[in-house]
Amino acid sequence: MLPTKLIEAERRLKAAEDDLVTALLHSDEESIKNARTKVRLARRERNKEAQAAIALIRE
Repeated sequence: MLPTKLIEAERRLKAAEDDLVTALLHSDEESIKNARTKVRLARRERNKEAQAAIALIRE
């Protein structure tokens, strides 16, 4: 079973990606910039949690 933190990070990434799609549909440059930043940060967090999960599995 996946660690809860990884699952939560995946959900936050999905929400950030949805926000980016919405911003792109509205063509608001500031919203697009902010949404891209949210996606980038969410991906970093998800990757960090994935690495932690892999480390737990290897132990």
